[in-house]
Amino acid sequence: MAGRGQPIPTDAILRAIYRDDDSPPDPAPMYATFKEKLSLMRGKLARVGLVVENVARFGGYRLVRLDAAADRAV
Repeated sequence: MAGRGQPIPTDAILRAIYRDDDSPPDPAPMYATFKEKLSLMRGKLARVGLVVENVARFGGYRLVRLDAAADRAV
């Protein structure tokens, strides 16, 4: 999976999570579970100075340092 500061589409993240699963869950519950776990992960990452940033125009996410995210918000 790419990255390196570039956004990763949600569907690519979900495909990577379930790539070894012969019968992945239906899309709606799979996405709901992903969003729940993402919320938990965001709290833990914030404690170490990282944020998972929504990149709406790409329909995905990217991981950035909190100081870099704050710079972009200004």
